[in-house]
Parts: sequence; C-alpha cells; structure tokens
Amino acid sequence: MTILENVLKDNKEFVENFEGEEMSHHAAKKLAILTCMDCRLIDFFEPALGLKRGDAKIVRNAGNSIVGEDAIRSIGAALYNLGAEEVMVVGHTECGMAGADAEALKEKMLQR
Repeated sequence: MTILENVLKDNKEFVENFEGEEMSHHAAKKLAILTCMDCRLIDFFEPALGLKRGDAKIVRNAGNSIVGEDAIRSIGAALYNLGAEEVMVVGHTECGMAGADAEALKEKMLQR
C-alpha cells in the first residue's frame, strides 16, 4: 500500500468513527502561534503549552520564520478575522532549518 493509500484508509476510519462537536472558528485563548513544521512537534508542541483543540490558531512553516506572504497573511487573518489578540513565535531545538542554505536547497530541488 502506498503512503497516500494508507493515509486515505486511516482518514476513512477516522471519519466513520468521528462524533463531531460544534466549535467556533475563533481561538478560545485568543492566541495565534507561529511554529515549525517539524514532524517531531506533532502531539508534543500543544500539550507542552497546555493547548487543546480549539485553543489557538497555529501556523506552521519551515523554521518558524515570518518571511514571505503566507505566514504574514495567516497571522493577519488570525488577528483581524479570527479573534486572536496575541502572537507567539515558538522555535525548538535541533531545527533542520537552522543555518539552512537556500542555494543548497535549490540544488537539491533541481536534482530531484
């Protein structure tokens, strides 16, 4: 089974067993967080900050950096459309983007 097939199978099982609850689009703690997309942070980052589903708007990108329009647009939407009042930028140790070389990344992309 491919990665995609496994993910779709897991999603189907989740949807079949999901009992939805009504939730607001606004973050309950009025918080927006920019953090890294590192997979080691899944199910780790939120409990470390005492957050649960619905508490905060979370924006993830490579290296938790505010560069380019995407991060700025997402944080702006959280602040001006979705009720967030504060923004946190949360980094982590051993980030793969720390000291990343844009030219080296470009070369890897071209080779692939």
